[in-house]
Amino acid sequence: MPAAKRVRTPATDDWDDLQLRLRWPAQYDYEVIRPVVLFGLPVAARADQTGVSQRTIARQADRFEAEGLAALLHNEPPQQRLSDEMRQALRDLKAEYASFGLRELATICEVRFDRRVSHHTVASVLAQAPLPTPATRRFAPYHQLPTAQERRLAVVRLHIEGWSVTSIANYLETSRPTVYTVLQRWATEDFAGLPDKPHTRKRRTRKVDLQALATARQLQENPLMGEFRLHTKLKREFGIELSPRTCGRILAHNRAVYGLPGPEQQPRTPKKMPYAARYRHQYWTVDLRYIDMHQIDGDPVYCISIVENYSRAILASALSRRQDLSAYLVVLYAALQQYGSPTALVSDNGGIFRADRAKAIYAALGIEHKPITPHQPWMSYIELNPSHYRFVPWS
Repeated sequence: MPAAKRVRTPATDDWDDLQLRLRWPAQYDYEVIRPVVLFGLPVAARADQTGVSQRTIARQADRFEAEGLAALLHNEPPQQRLSDEMRQALRDLKAEYASFGLRELATICEVRFDRRVSHHTVASVLAQAPLPTPATRRFAPYHQLPTAQERRLAVVRLHIEGWSVTSIANYLETSRPTVYTVLQRWATEDFAGLPDKPHTRKRRTRKVDLQALATARQLQENPLMGEFRLHTKLKREFGIELSPRTCGRILAHNRAVYGLPGPEQQPRTPKKMPYAARYRHQYWTVDLRYIDMHQIDGDPVYCISIVENYSRAILASALSRRQDLSAYLVVLYAALQQYGSPTALVSDNGGIFRADRAKAIYAALGIEHKPITPHQPWMSYIELNPSHYRFVPWS
């Protein structure tokens, strides 16, 4: 029988008309990429003409150039079917714990059978057949298991199978912190972490032994021996490491038991504060302090403050990244602008307070500069008690 004659139609490049004449998938795919492969038409332009995504056109064109016509043949890969054992395991898990998510079931299946499964496949398997009833439960709730070892072993077994912490806690009717604690003990102690541990208080290793007590008693024959001296003496000469507080308790114990004498309090006449002001703005005290608990880009921060000695009020203060003369003069100018000039300015022997520019300002304003005696920080109100100051607004 002779073949039917083909109907002759006019040639066209219109995609809407052309795709109606295509019969086979390979023919359709080739017509999509033909202008790109033969004439170098941009992929974006062909995507606008056909409505096919640019990535699809570019991928098919690359495959055609690499494999030829074989790239257009639609060879469907054989579907890998799940075994009946895996299907039944998925249904049993879902029946045992209904709150399982599809992705968690896929993870458990991968752990148990060493095969990756898509969560779409899990959803298809669960929809194909009803779940078994009644659902069998492998483990009783956490607090209903007879021993602590069985409780923790149940948590470990479920975790090894791929169960999440939330699912284990809900399934065993316990808290997530309990599950985390069990798994942490299992990771650090293995099987030794399963049984209960005694709750009795562990006896600490004591550093104060009879040798330390006897040595301290011999050294305490010196009535001037205090806790810091005893701490240093024991560490340097006898190699006994005790804290000063512990040494103080040993000294007090020996005085109470053996009647050993303690250090005698020598009468001391308190020194008079030389810069105690009798009226306002008689003395100002300035100081630069290092703030050790804060740093900026690894550099220290300094606080420059001026205190009025009569009222103990902070007249001006500023933070600076440098302890230089300019930062000090800014703070001094702020205090002078707001409160006028004091009779005298007290400071330590820092270079910024004794600079020539600073002395010129003191002389011009009639301010007497009084540096404190070296190694006598108590003469400065800021060094004496920095927590007793109050801030005064500048305006």
